[in-house]
Amino acid sequence: MTVEVGQVECAVELTMAVQYGKSIPQIAEAVRRNVIERVENLVGLQATEVNITLTDVVFPQERPELES
Repeated sequence: MTVEVGQVECAVELTMAVQYGKSIPQIAEAVRRNVIERVENLVGLQATEVNITLTDVVFPQERPELES
């Protein structure tokens, strides 16, 4: 994750993997909303950008703890 910080705003770049069969757009949007909310509430900066790069699709048999 990379965060560029200014006086009152910031930009976040992060990478993530998604479990096979899950909706990538829905998960990415939920992550984006969560990052914006956390940054604004915890640090008081306005998150003007949250850029997400999908780096992998994980199959449940590769990571059994992800099954739910």
